[in-house]
Amino acid sequence: MDRKKMTRRNFIGITAAAAAGSVTVPAFMGCGPVETGPATLAQSGIEKSPTSKKAFEASMIGPVRLKNRIIRSAVSMNGIDDAGRPTEALLGHYADVARGGAGAIITGMLDTGMMIDDYRYKDEYFSSYKKVPDVIHSHNVPAIQQISHRGRQKNLDESGDFFVNKVNERSIEEMIDLFVRAIVISKRLGFDAVQLHGAHGYVLSDFLSPARNGRDDRWGGSTDNRFRVIAEIFRRARKKAGNYPILIKINAYDNRRNGMRVEEAVRIARLLESAGCAAIEVSCGVMDDGFSTVRVTEVPVDALVEFSKYRRLPSPVKAVMPAIVPLIARRFEPLENYNVAAAREIAGAVSIPVIVVGGIRNRGDINAILESGAADFVSMGRPFIIEPDIVNRLRKGPGAKSACINCGYCIMAANSTEVRCFYGTL
Repeated sequence: MDRKKMTRRNFIGITAAAAAGSVTVPAFMGCGPVETGPATLAQSGIEKSPTSKKAFEASMIGPVRLKNRIIRSAVSMNGIDDAGRPTEALLGHYADVARGGAGAIITGMLDTGMMIDDYRYKDEYFSSYKKVPDVIHSHNVPAIQQISHRGRQKNLDESGDFFVNKVNERSIEEMIDLFVRAIVISKRLGFDAVQLHGAHGYVLSDFLSPARNGRDDRWGGSTDNRFRVIAEIFRRARKKAGNYPILIKINAYDNRRNGMRVEEAVRIARLLESAGCAAIEVSCGVMDDGFSTVRVTEVPVDALVEFSKYRRLPSPVKAVMPAIVPLIARRFEPLENYNVAAAREIAGAVSIPVIVVGGIRNRGDINAILESGAADFVSMGRPFIIEPDIVNRLRKGPGAKSACINCGYCIMAANSTEVRCFYGTL
């Protein structure tokens, strides 16, 4: 079956972090239709492809060898101290995930002190940061460091354009050089590769977005211009780090009027391949939209209040939050496999590996995604929080599935405390 023959339907894409910081009445969001594929594998009619892959076969991303095609997607566990050094709890989590069978681990963007807009890395703590890749490698699993800049989302209690349309030329150049520096340090620390965070409304995502990027200089306007920041990161990194593998996570679509759509994401994917990108992880949504990047069975009001600015509200106001919040913090369905169709279109346009994330929960769906050629790898976030050994479980049982109930409490906790599974209750 040709990758591009999957039927497509409209649905709205939104992301989970918004609920913790900028809940917006949908009528005022500038909602536009989002073109994407069918919600579930059952609707899609996926069948085996000549590019069929198997979940538990060895594979490669550039020079990096993975023992299977199931990747732990980046989740910031908030397991660092004031200097960005990993806590014992964070190291224990990575050890559990690596021991549990993950094909590769992409770290949270805060780990090892290299958040570009909050740069904490210090050479004097090199050996402490190095514990992250070392503990992962001790179980023969590749370690990939995610690198990000939060941009306008640096403070979830603020709104409005924080970065892209206001920053001057000099600051853009400095930011690019900080990304390159972080790539070089990641290589020194022993990470097998890095992943740029170009999704979810963070700064690289905003540069790529037709809706977010309103610049009229060489950094905005056309697709090539909006891509220029990322192109420069790749170009300069090559000079300093050689052929060190650089991956990226991008949005295939969002819910902004004139925002990212699959067709534009395909054009960006081709530019990424030309720039030397090692692999593309396909996700969706920006923070302002609500619950799309991370989908939930119901709006997690208790966790939203407990782990955000709303905790400071007077008790009488908090008492009515359960009635009010679901009206303004929208949730969306489907809960599973919602980026697969978009990944299929991107995978059909490039020859580099494509990773798909988003509500992937059971072995049957993983097999269908890989066998159809919709993606070369699958990645998961929340399933590894509740079950660090989820990959080993999936390997042993053809009918195995994650115990995650999609409550979203763990993601809400990421705003203020170490992340763990709450299983829908505080």
